Amino acid sequence: MNENINTLNKLKKSVDILLVSLPPWGVDTPPLGLACLSSYLGSKGMRTDIFDLNIKLYNALPEELQYLWGMNYSHLWRQPQVFKKIEQKVAHYLDPLIKLIINHSAKVIGFSSPTNCSDFVLQTIVERIKREAPPKVIILGGVSISIKEQRGVLLQKIQGNVDYCVVGEGEEALSNLMMLLLEGKQEKIKDIQGVLCKDNFFSRIKPVFVVDLNMLPFPTFEEFTLEDYKAQPSLIMEFSRGCIGNCTFCTFQIISPIFRTKSPAYVLKQIEFYKRKYDINHLSLCDAVINGKINVLEKISDLLIKHNLSINISGLAIPRKEMKESLLDKMKKAGFYRLEYGVESGSNRVLKAMRKIFTIEQAEEALHNTYKAGIQTYVYLMVGHPGETDEEFNQTKLFLRRNAPHITAIRSINPLCIMAGCEIFHKPEKYGIVFSSENADVNWHIPKENNTRKQREKRVYELKKMADSLRILYNEDAECIEFSKKTLEKKKSVFSRICGLLRLGEIIHSNK
Repeated sequence: MNENINTLNKLKKSVDILLVSLPPWGVDTPPLGLACLSSYLGSKGMRTDIFDLNIKLYNALPEELQYLWGMNYSHLWRQPQVFKKIEQKVAHYLDPLIKLIINHSAKVIGFSSPTNCSDFVLQTIVERIKREAPPKVIILGGVSISIKEQRGVLLQKIQGNVDYCVVGEGEEALSNLMMLLLEGKQEKIKDIQGVLCKDNFFSRIKPVFVVDLNMLPFPTFEEFTLEDYKAQPSLIMEFSRGCIGNCTFCTFQIISPIFRTKSPAYVLKQIEFYKRKYDINHLSLCDAVINGKINVLEKISDLLIKHNLSINISGLAIPRKEMKESLLDKMKKAGFYRLEYGVESGSNRVLKAMRKIFTIEQAEEALHNTYKAGIQTYVYLMVGHPGETDEEFNQTKLFLRRNAPHITAIRSINPLCIMAGCEIFHKPEKYGIVFSSENADVNWHIPKENNTRKQREKRVYELKKMADSLRILYNEDAECIEFSKKTLEKKKSVFSRICGLLRLGEIIHSNK
């Protein structure tokens, strides 16, 4: 009770905009997106507050309900019937937090909606705001808003309660929008690049992006209580935005169409600030790819070694041919202790179909060099991409067998999930894909290839069994619970029992 009173007193201070993060999302570190927006708006003279509803609700709940924040359960929040059950469990804890948002002094409330967040939680909140505090202006941003198809599904439910949407990287667009709101010049908002108004919510527009990342103030995280988060002392950071790849199943290029990096000197200054202010010992990089520019990565490593910052760094990388022993040895000395490679398939034919920019031979060399340098190697695997035959799938199994000694762990083994907005989603006829009427992202099939959900489940299960036999660790936290080994084993057991009963029926019938 005292904590809520203190929070309310803090939130009642005069501010221009309240930025809100939604559940379910990560609980290890504060949300970087809102931290970046807050720092940028602050540099323009605006007063901001951040209300991390995600972490506040997570910490308020009894421990037995916190499993719902796992990535493997996040999809449940977006299933209407399941969400009703979740809502019943969390309503007692969620309601007072929503009241804090409604009673906030800010006249503008901005919601960040990443892909895994719950549409239903957002719907509940904005409906209450417009009912209990109708003058407040509501702005939506984030990945789900930047992708037209995902934005359309969301806004069909709540468009009457939303005033503006920000598409793409939000710093400049949100700043320009807020400036006109504060000046009372709403009639000019329709001209802001990257901002959608009520009359064009469903339009397709190019996302705005920051050209020079060095011009951004780096997030200070002063708006957060770091003790609220699970990974301490740790922060999340970006060296770059965008990606040098363009995979068929990815939506990253829609949000950040151009790859850009911060300068090595900027990165060093930012890390030094975090070390000095928070005494952190770990950085989790959220870049789509940390090795998009090899020369920049090498210079960053040189500076970290020179200044002896004693920081542990993990991040996503592409297993490019440039990942040579000399670079990786330097990265190890700089503090890189884990690299996560999106290998996905052991077949060059499938990698080409995915538009990967490496071959399986290059991936194996990168894994070998990384492991030899003393850096942990995590890999992502995917089954079911169009064109994956039994032969291609067998090549993935052979890849695992060959490289088991150089793989620290498998980060995930997933079937292809067709996300709204990606190329495969837009061109199903090109790939021969037929979508199901329900949960189309996972319940699609390709009749000509016999590529069905059942087949993809079988291949996921086979890879997990193989990983067990090779003693390769794998983590199911980044996977949908429906494709966990335990779930698949249950389905397999049920299927076997049904087949057994059918065979028994046939025997009895034949004996008659």
